[in-house]
Amino acid sequence: MYWTSFLPPRWPVAETYYPQRQRCKGCGKAFPPSGAIRLQFCSYPCAGMPYPPQKPTEAPRECVTTKEGALAWKRRWKWEGEIPEKIKGDPSVSTYLCGSCGFTHIGHSRKLEVEETRVVRSRKELAEVLVKSRGRASLKEVAAVAKIRPIRLKELEDPSSEKVDLDALFAVLALYKVKLAVVFR
Repeated sequence: MYWTSFLPPRWPVAETYYPQRQRCKGCGKAFPPSGAIRLQFCSYPCAGMPYPPQKPTEAPRECVTTKEGALAWKRRWKWEGEIPEKIKGDPSVSTYLCGSCGFTHIGHSRKLEVEETRVVRSRKELAEVLVKSRGRASLKEVAAVAKIRPIRLKELEDPSSEKVDLDALFAVLALYKVKLAVVFR
């Protein structure tokens, strides 16, 4: 029997996070001025995370927002206490720790206006409507419910595809509860 077996067991110690924690949990170095990644680490290798993408178009949705129709980076906060009370006081604002960059972001839960009508002028716009209406469902799931082949749905959602099966289009529109209207001018 080892002499350590007579020592009392170690009790779990509560984790400390940035700004109370001043050194990296992985390597023990001081944090850089940009703050701590996941509130405990000085770099992405110490945190066991890959480096985040360099372009907003490659980043996941939790790290980017839409500004003036283009993707832009969300503001990175070092920690939740750094966010001004004016922003935190809004009931539609929530904070979260980003899984991509490891910093704190804010999110809004405002109810957006529902788009009721949309003018489709090109094959590309039709493809956008179909992709937006499908949401997170996979091609196979939608095709199975609409009773069409997945390749037909893929052709409909691809604006460069020259094949268009109108029966498949109307089956998908009926499934999405999207009505097709014609306006004569």
